[in-house]
Amino acid sequence: MQDASGVSGMPRDTEASEGGHVEVAICYQCPGEAVPISRSTHLARLAAGYQACRECPHRRELGHLNTIDVRLTSQAQDRPDSVFTRDGVRGSYCNEITRTSLSRIAAAVARAFWEEANPEQMQRRLQLGADADRDLRFRRQRRACGLDETIELPPLSAPVEPPLILGYDSRFSSPELAQGVGEILKRWGCDVLDVGCVSRPEFDFAVSRWPSNGGVFVTGGVAPADQNGLDVVDAQGWDWTLDDDWRAIEQRVNGALERPVRSAGRIRSISTRTIYLDHLRLNMHGLRPLRVAVGCAETRVGWLLPEMCRSFGGTMLVHRIPQTFGGRMDPPDALADEMYELLRTGDFDLGFLIGADGRSCYLMDERGEVLLPDQAIQLLQFGAFPEVTTDHCGRYWLRPGSPCCDALLTLSRLLHSLSRSDCPMSRWLED
Repeated sequence: MQDASGVSGMPRDTEASEGGHVEVAICYQCPGEAVPISRSTHLARLAAGYQACRECPHRRELGHLNTIDVRLTSQAQDRPDSVFTRDGVRGSYCNEITRTSLSRIAAAVARAFWEEANPEQMQRRLQLGADADRDLRFRRQRRACGLDETIELPPLSAPVEPPLILGYDSRFSSPELAQGVGEILKRWGCDVLDVGCVSRPEFDFAVSRWPSNGGVFVTGGVAPADQNGLDVVDAQGWDWTLDDDWRAIEQRVNGALERPVRSAGRIRSISTRTIYLDHLRLNMHGLRPLRVAVGCAETRVGWLLPEMCRSFGGTMLVHRIPQTFGGRMDPPDALADEMYELLRTGDFDLGFLIGADGRSCYLMDERGEVLLPDQAIQLLQFGAFPEVTTDHCGRYWLRPGSPCCDALLTLSRLLHSLSRSDCPMSRWLED
């Protein structure tokens, strides 16, 4: 965002002076973006932790936001020399991210989950240090360890192997990295449920479906294809954050890592495709026979779309997009122009773009115009649908208080909203 004075149509703030109030024109414009935004959008992006807000000169202008929002924006900043970012672990494959380096990070993650699943054992380790693994039921053993022989200690109970969901996306480097991560999680005492190559929403569905302590997903998110990394979620499906989780993992990685148990866990393969498809198909009934053009950058999502739409009475054209995008307010200009031409020449009712993470998406009306987030929310919560939240970066949460963010569910919700009226999408928005 850059300051500008004398710009017509720009938001205006007032500043106090000796002679009264002076009206100052402020142009809110995010770094790297060409289009100015309103003050309300500026505040919404600050609240959502929008990435560009870290470099914004107006990030201290909070409006109604509280100090917690400021701390999230000002403190949780990525360091250029670190692979630990607000989006998870991210780095260039073979340079910053290798199988060895990612496996070491996975070992620290496994240790954190193991400690969370075994609080009693960790408390005993704090009391006894290196002797915590020994059976100290007999006095002579306690005496040999230099402990008070009069203190009775219960025998060690069997450690709990925390169950973790493991998956990876369709990047060319992901299978190799996931294999190393899975072996480390098993070696460090975790019960690994491997779902294989899936989209991020399908991985989140597996975490919510199977009893687990969380999940580890090998992915580069919306970063370029030559980058990769890790996403980690807790048992409720919420992503680990930079300040609360990844900073602690970074400290573990830079220190001495020790296996919590001598015995390894196990790793099993499970399939989620059938039940995930059934979950998606439940939302595809009773829809208007609309003509929909879908541009998709995630391979697994592109494969699921035809299966998901078997009961859909309309037409669904799936257009494979060989580039990564997402995580920003608007799609790339070249991609938007390509979809614009497709919608204008193909007589479609709407367009829909799905980002590389399978979560971010962009809505386009029959004229090829990209909807703003506020317009998209108006559509998605039309009628009796619950409130929709967004991070203004293309991601929409359809259930309040839920970590579930799925572009395919967003598409089905959009089709349900449009099925309530015969008006074209652009006219419906104007009304």
